[in-house]
Amino acid sequence: MRAMTMEPPTMPTYERELAVGRLRGEWGDVLALSCNDTLTGPRPQLVSRHNRPAAVIVSTGWYGQARNALGTAPEVQLFSSDNARTELTRILTDVAEHGHHIVIKVDRYEVVALVPVSWHQLAVQALANTSNAAED
Repeated sequence: MRAMTMEPPTMPTYERELAVGRLRGEWGDVLALSCNDTLTGPRPQLVSRHNRPAAVIVSTGWYGQARNALGTAPEVQLFSSDNARTELTRILTDVAEHGHHIVIKVDRYEVVALVPVSWHQLAVQALANTSNAAED
């Protein structure tokens, strides 16, 4: 019988990849898809700008778990959904080039976070390690 080994994920998988223009056009749908992960599990979406990964959109629930797993408390900027859509180019620059974390609110609810791709990769690994440790 062959022993099965669990390889840690090296790269996270994304629900889909969006260019900035498509994200603007599908803003409401993207927020709804990203924030509603209670039944389906995490559905991160990669946002590209100038054909380069710029940010990952994740639910705030997943974001909180990831912050706990990494033991970090990065500074978070809050934006309303309308303001974020209007300032999307600046927000993506802040995330991609400066490592900022952005949380988007709809009404009074925090629904999604935009995080740097590198941070997302570290968080996926940390959550996998936490899950594996809990199983042992």
